[in-house]
Order: sequence, then structure tokens, then C-alpha cells
Amino acid sequence: MSNEEIFESIDVITLFDRGGLQPLKFRWNGRVYKIAEVQSIWSLPRNQHRTFHFAVRSDGPEYFEIIFDSQNFAWQLARVSVAESWPEAGRDEAGRRTSLAQYPNEERT
Repeated sequence: MSNEEIFESIDVITLFDRGGLQPLKFRWNGRVYKIAEVQSIWSLPRNQHRTFHFAVRSDGPEYFEIIFDSQNFAWQLARVSVAESWPEAGRDEAGRRTSLAQYPNEERT
């Protein structure tokens, strides 16, 4: 498994619906990645606003962490992994995702 930090601005096609947002696809390095699954969502405070983090799986072997900044409505690609599953992902006995355990101060959205 390879895991790389990127932190670059990206263009994302996003569905804004009933106060929520869902990334559908994004462009990075001249390629468009369709988001096949949103595996986890969490938010973190940032000054007077929040950033929303999405762990997503593409329609290929790649997994990404993308970030939406609610102050300037900008997206950023934080990390990319090529693996069988998102590195931090897991499930508890009830089948819920447990990938947020390493981020004790964030809120689930």
C-alpha cells in the first residue's frame, strides 16, 4: 500500500442538497476521478468555520481524503492511497465505521 500526502487544490463536482454536500467526482493532475463510495465523513473546527473531510474510494484502486473548506467553498486533495481499503477504516460490532477514532475532537456529520 502506498500513502502520499498531497494538499493541492482540486475541482470537485458536488451535490448540495438539504444542507448537506456530496462529492461526486473531481479532477486532479488532468484526470477525472469518479467517486464510487464515500467511506467516512468528519468535520474539524477551523477558526470561525469548519472543514469537512471525506474519505472516498474512486472507481479504480485509489482512495482519497478530500477536504471542503466552508469559508471559501474550496476543495483540496489531502491524501491519496492505493490499497485494498482505506488505511484507517474499520468497523465496530454494529458495522459502523470506526475511522474517526484517531480524530477525537471532530464531529460526525
